[in-house]
Amino acid sequence: MKILLIQPPVEDFYQTTMRTLPVGLLYLAASLQAAGFEVEILDCQATSQKRVLALPAEFHYLKPYYRTENLSPYKLYGHFRHYGLSWEDIRERIRNSRADVIGISALFTPFYREALRVAALAKELEAARPVILGGAHVNACPEQVLNDPNVDFILLGEGERTLPELVSALHEGRYGAVQGITGLGYKTDGKLHVPSHGDLIADLESLPYPARELIDPSRYTLGGKRLTMLITSRGCPYHCTFCSIFLTAGRQFRVRPLNSIIDEMKLCRTRFGTEIFDIEDDNFSFDQKRAARILAAIREEFGEGQIELLAMNGISAANLSEPLLHEMKRSGFRALNLALVTSDKQQQRATKRPGSTSHFDHIVQTGAELNLEMVNYLILGLPDATLTEMIASIIHLMERPVLIGPSVFYATPGTESFQQCVARGLLPSRELALQRSTCFPVETENFSRLDLVTLFRI
Repeated sequence: MKILLIQPPVEDFYQTTMRTLPVGLLYLAASLQAAGFEVEILDCQATSQKRVLALPAEFHYLKPYYRTENLSPYKLYGHFRHYGLSWEDIRERIRNSRADVIGISALFTPFYREALRVAALAKELEAARPVILGGAHVNACPEQVLNDPNVDFILLGEGERTLPELVSALHEGRYGAVQGITGLGYKTDGKLHVPSHGDLIADLESLPYPARELIDPSRYTLGGKRLTMLITSRGCPYHCTFCSIFLTAGRQFRVRPLNSIIDEMKLCRTRFGTEIFDIEDDNFSFDQKRAARILAAIREEFGEGQIELLAMNGISAANLSEPLLHEMKRSGFRALNLALVTSDKQQQRATKRPGSTSHFDHIVQTGAELNLEMVNYLILGLPDATLTEMIASIIHLMERPVLIGPSVFYATPGTESFQQCVARGLLPSRELALQRSTCFPVETENFSRLDLVTLFRI
């Protein structure tokens, strides 16, 4: 039996090309291979193809802010585009795969429609072929996804055990067995069966390394160097109101053994020519002593500063210290991605952010002394934000040796912030595709969309 795993294209005003490697699908592929199945990966974003689209009707309110004729270097965006393989190419690739089962990643709520369109293409080609969806959006909106007529099954939580169990049951004709599979949603006679919880894997050492041989490593580079994503732990114990990672990975901090991490890095270096490792943990430095041990082992194996390390998913300054920053610098970190979110104490409490602004400033100062390039992120437009607070946070970072990375708030289903927005009537449209930064979706009595656009352009 053959399974085709697909990362869909995206349609938006821009694409972040540096973080498109489908590491989640590679983990699933490896688990399927270990169970004896043939797997193919179709990464629809592993291409430079893009084309301009007509702006969807529900996005028309953005026309005053995104003008295609604006040639200013300070403009925001111009065109709405399709990034990735065309729908015609995707259809043909699905046809040529001759796969028995289709698995589709729905990582981000704003792009759920692209995932469902891939599901529709698969069903158009072969209506009886099972279509399975998983990913962060599925965990946020399981009923919505499973209710789609082109979706047969959904996976909640981590799928490395759930997916092989499902495919085995399908392969062997044990259709009744699907009812007992942890984290699996399914349909019977039009009735939706959504599990109460997803599968969380305590023993991460039991998982095979991601099946990187199924993708072309030359497609995933940074500055001409081959890059891969490395996951050393899963889960984040924090309760930030706007974050949805707990819906998929839970709040228990689970770790991989040190030797497993180093062995995977060695394999990537020798087999795939990897030069940059992007640590994509949910909270890499939550256990600072463990993080220091990993960094020391990296230096011992590869030499001091001989490889490049990144953490583009972001690291919480609350879990950094001077000694750990020195370890990071020695081991290959040349840049830091830190999220301040807001410098306002009241807002930090409201969003349940760990740490303090004073500690954040100390970490930034130490990073500057170590000549680390730093990008510090703010979230503009939080439900309780004010113009005064947002401007103060921007000025706070302007006074420090960092690049400012502004991000516009959007409400992700399943989060406390989403519930807050619904309760306060801040989401006039139920269309979840509008919940993206480029749509400036939330306005309150304290700030308008034009205010957010102005701050973002600063």
